[in-house]
Amino acid sequence: MFGNKKTPAPVARRPRRINDEGFRGMVFHRLRNGRMEVVEAPQRTRLSTRLVDRGIQQGWIRGVGERVETRPAGAPTTPWKTTPNAPRPHLFHHFDSLVVGKIHYKVTHQPDKYADPGDDKTPVTDDVYQRGNTRVDWFYELERIDG
Repeated sequence: MFGNKKTPAPVARRPRRINDEGFRGMVFHRLRNGRMEVVEAPQRTRLSTRLVDRGIQQGWIRGVGERVETRPAGAPTTPWKTTPNAPRPHLFHHFDSLVVGKIHYKVTHQPDKYADPGDDKTPVTDDVYQRGNTRVDWFYELERIDG
Protein backbone atom coordinates (compact mmCIF):
# COMPACT_ATOMS: atom_id res chain seq x y z
CA MET A 1 0.00 0.00 0.00
CA PHE A 2 1.19 3.46 -0.83
CA GLY A 3 -0.84 6.08 1.03
CA ASN A 4 -4.50 5.26 0.46
CA LYS A 5 -3.92 3.68 -2.93
CA LYS A 6 -2.65 0.27 -3.82
CA THR A 7 0.57 0.36 -5.81
CA PRO A 8 0.07 -1.62 -9.02
CA ALA A 9 2.32 -4.61 -9.55
CA PRO A 10 5.23 -3.89 -11.92
CA VAL A 11 4.47 -4.94 -15.46
CA ALA A 12 7.15 -6.96 -17.24
CA ARG A 13 8.28 -5.15 -20.37
CA ARG A 14 8.43 -7.02 -23.64
CA PRO A 15 11.83 -7.33 -25.27
CA ARG A 16 12.31 -4.55 -27.79
CA ARG A 17 14.61 -3.73 -30.65
CA ILE A 18 16.38 -0.46 -29.88
CA ASN A 19 17.54 1.43 -32.95
CA ASP A 20 17.65 5.03 -31.74
CA GLU A 21 20.83 4.51 -29.70
CA GLY A 22 23.02 2.80 -32.27
CA PHE A 23 21.81 -0.81 -32.18
CA ARG A 24 21.58 -2.71 -35.42
CA GLY A 25 19.58 -5.88 -35.04
CA MET A 26 20.27 -6.47 -31.33
CA VAL A 27 17.25 -7.00 -29.07
CA PHE A 28 17.42 -6.20 -25.36
CA HIS A 29 15.13 -6.60 -22.40
CA ARG A 30 15.42 -4.03 -19.60
CA LEU A 31 15.39 -5.74 -16.21
CA ARG A 32 13.82 -4.19 -13.11
CA ASN A 33 17.26 -3.34 -11.70
CA GLY A 34 17.95 -1.14 -14.75
CA ARG A 35 20.38 -3.57 -16.35
CA MET A 36 19.89 -4.92 -19.86
CA GLU A 37 19.66 -8.53 -20.96
CA VAL A 38 20.43 -9.67 -24.51
CA VAL A 39 17.46 -11.52 -26.04
CA GLU A 40 18.64 -11.68 -29.67
CA ALA A 41 22.29 -11.25 -30.63
CA PRO A 42 23.11 -11.00 -34.36
CA GLN A 43 26.40 -12.07 -35.93
CA ARG A 44 27.33 -8.46 -36.78
CA THR A 45 26.05 -5.32 -35.05
CA ARG A 46 26.87 -1.72 -34.15
CA LEU A 47 26.74 -0.06 -30.72
CA SER A 48 27.06 3.65 -29.93
CA THR A 49 29.84 4.85 -27.63
CA ARG A 50 27.20 6.32 -25.30
CA LEU A 51 25.50 2.97 -24.90
CA VAL A 52 28.79 1.08 -24.39
CA ASP A 53 29.90 3.60 -21.74
CA ARG A 54 26.55 3.27 -19.94
CA GLY A 55 26.65 -0.54 -20.16
CA ILE A 56 30.17 -0.64 -18.70
CA GLN A 57 29.14 1.67 -15.85
CA GLN A 58 26.07 -0.46 -15.10
CA GLY A 59 27.98 -3.73 -15.40
CA TRP A 60 26.15 -5.45 -18.28
CA ILE A 61 28.95 -4.73 -20.82
CA ARG A 62 32.57 -5.61 -20.18
CA GLY A 63 35.43 -4.27 -22.29
CA VAL A 64 38.50 -6.44 -22.96
CA GLY A 65 41.87 -4.95 -23.92
CA GLU A 66 41.04 -1.27 -23.32
CA ARG A 67 43.22 1.50 -24.78
CA VAL A 68 42.56 5.24 -24.70
CA GLU A 69 43.25 7.38 -27.79
CA THR A 70 43.30 11.20 -27.89
CA ARG A 71 42.62 13.13 -31.11
CA PRO A 72 42.46 16.87 -31.82
CA ALA A 73 39.00 18.41 -31.93
CA GLY A 74 39.77 22.00 -32.93
CA ALA A 75 39.50 23.89 -36.19
CA PRO A 76 41.33 22.52 -39.27
CA THR A 77 44.08 25.15 -39.10
CA THR A 78 44.67 24.75 -35.33
CA PRO A 79 43.46 21.25 -34.46
CA TRP A 80 44.77 21.17 -30.86
CA LYS A 81 43.51 24.65 -29.91
CA THR A 82 40.29 24.64 -27.90
CA THR A 83 37.19 26.42 -29.14
CA PRO A 84 33.66 26.88 -27.75
CA ASN A 85 32.53 23.98 -29.98
CA ALA A 86 35.53 21.81 -29.00
CA PRO A 87 36.55 22.69 -25.42
CA ARG A 88 38.78 19.60 -25.14
CA PRO A 89 40.35 16.98 -27.42
CA HIS A 90 38.36 13.90 -28.46
CA LEU A 91 38.92 10.95 -26.12
CA PHE A 92 38.16 7.49 -27.53
CA HIS A 93 38.10 4.16 -25.69
CA HIS A 94 39.27 1.33 -27.93
CA PHE A 95 38.70 -2.33 -27.03
CA ASP A 96 39.86 -5.63 -28.50
CA SER A 97 36.45 -7.09 -27.70
CA LEU A 98 33.22 -6.37 -25.84
CA VAL A 99 31.17 -8.85 -23.82
CA VAL A 100 27.51 -7.83 -23.92
CA GLY A 101 25.66 -9.88 -21.31
CA LYS A 102 27.07 -13.33 -22.06
CA ILE A 103 27.72 -12.68 -25.77
CA HIS A 104 31.35 -12.09 -26.82
CA TYR A 105 32.01 -9.71 -29.74
CA LYS A 106 35.26 -8.79 -31.49
CA VAL A 107 35.50 -5.04 -32.22
CA THR A 108 35.97 -4.63 -35.99
CA HIS A 109 35.61 -0.82 -36.11
CA GLN A 110 36.66 1.53 -33.29
CA PRO A 111 35.21 4.96 -32.52
CA ASP A 112 37.85 7.46 -33.68
CA LYS A 113 38.66 10.34 -36.00
CA TYR A 114 39.13 9.11 -39.58
CA ALA A 115 40.18 10.61 -42.92
CA ASP A 116 37.14 11.38 -45.06
CA PRO A 117 37.06 10.07 -47.72
CA GLY A 118 39.01 7.02 -46.65
CA ASP A 119 38.77 3.80 -44.72
CA ASP A 120 39.91 2.82 -41.23
CA LYS A 121 43.50 2.39 -42.42
CA THR A 122 43.86 5.82 -44.12
CA PRO A 123 46.21 7.88 -41.92
CA VAL A 124 44.95 11.22 -40.61
CA THR A 125 47.94 13.46 -41.40
CA ASP A 126 48.44 17.18 -40.71
CA ASP A 127 47.51 17.82 -44.36
CA VAL A 128 44.22 15.95 -43.91
CA TYR A 129 43.45 18.03 -40.78
CA GLN A 130 44.25 21.31 -42.54
CA ARG A 131 41.91 20.46 -45.41
CA GLY A 132 39.19 19.54 -42.89
CA ASN A 133 38.79 16.11 -44.48
CA THR A 134 37.98 14.19 -41.31
CA ARG A 135 34.98 12.49 -39.74
CA VAL A 136 34.38 11.22 -36.21
CA ASP A 137 32.72 7.84 -35.77
CA TRP A 138 31.05 7.53 -32.35
CA PHE A 139 30.27 3.81 -32.59
CA TYR A 140 31.75 0.32 -32.39
CA GLU A 141 31.14 -2.26 -35.11
CA LEU A 142 31.13 -5.75 -33.68
CA GLU A 143 31.33 -9.33 -34.92
CA ARG A 144 30.19 -12.20 -32.74
CA ILE A 145 32.99 -14.62 -31.84
CA ASP A 146 31.33 -17.01 -29.39
CA GLY A 147 29.30 -19.03 -31.85
